[in-house]
Amino acid sequence: PPLLGRFECNGLKAIGLVAVCSANTATAVALRMHPFEAGEHVARLQKTLAEHPYMKLIDVDRSDTLSLIVGSDLVLSQHSTVAFESLALGTPLAELDLEGAGVLESLAEQGVATRIDNLDKLLPLVSGKAPPLNYVVVNQWITEHIGPRTGQSSAAAATEIEELIVGGRAGTAETAAMEGEPHAESTDQTPDPA
Repeated sequence: PPLLGRFECNGLKAIGLVAVCSANTATAVALRMHPFEAGEHVARLQKTLAEHPYMKLIDVDRSDTLSLIVGSDLVLSQHSTVAFESLALGTPLAELDLEGAGVLESLAEQGVATRIDNLDKLLPLVSGKAPPLNYVVVNQWITEHIGPRTGQSSAAAATEIEELIVGGRAGTAETAAMEGEPHAESTDQTPDPA
């Protein structure tokens, strides 16, 4: 989930309801808190979930979020980067809104996640009976918001950044200074060491 302080409703209560659902349906749940979550919240959850038979708190420092997503049948989230990562990796997404508070920039409202606003909707999802989404809408959303999933995202990002930098500052004094060239508008009177 996002930081508990940014959760739309009582995040600890939502986690508790998911824990009850997990126990009642014998469904394994891996809970990974936000990396910047307050230590006291994490410690409280560790203590609370220590004896839970199916729900485990995953150590943020020792876990690979993407591997957890790929290995999951469903991701429960609320306006978090994990939601976008689950869509990019093809893992179904459910958006928690158990108190009906609404979700900032809801992905469910955009048709790419299932909205969970009560436990009756959560039970079928954790049992593998998710209502089907329109995958044409999901794939179009992924194309528009995430981009191609070719394994070349780092190279594509580097190219985009390079084009922005070269195109955005060509002909400025800053560009010339970075490239070690004199520029007509430069007011630097430092003599050339050559």
